Amino acid sequence: MKFDLNNPHDSIFQAILSDRLRSQAVLRAHLERWQVDLLTDDLPVPLDRSFVDEELRSSQSDKLFEVRLRDGQPGFVYALLEHKSYPDPGTALQVKDYEVRILKMYAQGRAGRLRALPTVIPLVFHHGVQPWTVPGSLAEMVATKDERLRALEPSFGY
Repeated sequence: MKFDLNNPHDSIFQAILSDRLRSQAVLRAHLERWQVDLLTDDLPVPLDRSFVDEELRSSQSDKLFEVRLRDGQPGFVYALLEHKSYPDPGTALQVKDYEVRILKMYAQGRAGRLRALPTVIPLVFHHGVQPWTVPGSLAEMVATKDERLRALEPSFGY
């Protein structure tokens, strides 16, 4: 793996998460306990593909892992590293866009796969100075107070 002196955080992030044993330790340490309990003990398989928009690659880095769930189904864990020095209120929307790209990649337009999409567990790492105080889901971003309309909005949290 090439180390980029202009972006050392990204290089370290990619190096650690490209190693299956280290990536398993990082994911298990940072996912919610109930999420970890859904995963088998199999090592995650890092996939060599980025879903971050080209213009955001200086402020974000990502890694996608293929995992197996205890119920036997395939799944993904999507790790996004925020290099921004401030909390970005659009992160939930960005993460959901990346998740849709992951699911489209998986399904490849095949009807059988479109009827049985895998779970994508999003995980955002932020290493800015300011605390992360922005919405953690799309549902938190919806402006309406009408509970009927809010019920139409899935959480889509990270």
